[in-house]
Amino acid sequence: MSIEREENRLLFEGSYNFRDLGGFETIDGFTTKYNLIFRSDALHEMTDADSEIFQNELKITTVIDMRTDNAIQKEGLGKAINENIKRIHIPLFSDTDATEWSQKERAPEEPADLVAFYIWVMEKSGDQIVDVIENLIKTDDSVPAVFHCFAGKDRTGIIAAVVLSLLNVHEDHIVDDYAESHKYKHKILERMKRSMTEENYEKFPKELMDAYPETLVAVLQYINNTYGSMKAYALSKGLSNDSIIRMKNLFLE
Repeated sequence: MSIEREENRLLFEGSYNFRDLGGFETIDGFTTKYNLIFRSDALHEMTDADSEIFQNELKITTVIDMRTDNAIQKEGLGKAINENIKRIHIPLFSDTDATEWSQKERAPEEPADLVAFYIWVMEKSGDQIVDVIENLIKTDDSVPAVFHCFAGKDRTGIIAAVVLSLLNVHEDHIVDDYAESHKYKHKILERMKRSMTEENYEKFPKELMDAYPETLVAVLQYINNTYGSMKAYALSKGLSNDSIIRMKNLFLE
């Protein structure tokens, strides 16, 4: 069985926002390699057929799970993760962090609030962001790798933007990749509805599942204004220049 693709999206039955980060052109004339780094929503609803493709066609060796402890306990890991896959749990924030954010800043309901939320994550969780990147490049056997959260949009979108920026991918491509998640909003909301009580689902602001280009544009502008570049941001959070060079050697052609 071979996985169907819709451009960079892989059409799994139980994962709706699973995408290859290959094929993006950089400002210095390179292209990101296909079939090495994938971004995704949660994997726990993958079917047997999905899991077969995940393990034997894509040959995933590393899964970086950025969900919270409570989410993992509630949703589980699913069928796709077997004993041959190294699963690394790196929550970008805890359940307590998320609660504190919502109480202090009000839960983000519009693109402008999502901007503040993403900036909060990038500033608060720099160590974890660096940890994700280091695990993607730790050894040659670390890839093919998948990093994911629940919707594959916010935490996953931040990591994808950092990785692609460090690889010098054109900003327009980075923004387009982020905004691609908006197409699958309804599928993610359907999953969310299955996992929540009816009352909580009705209260949940559905706008949180939006992924508008201007949201990421504003975040990238903040990084550039505050640090000068994404590279300077990453270095300030503890990523080494050697790691950035290794990223380029591994993921560009």
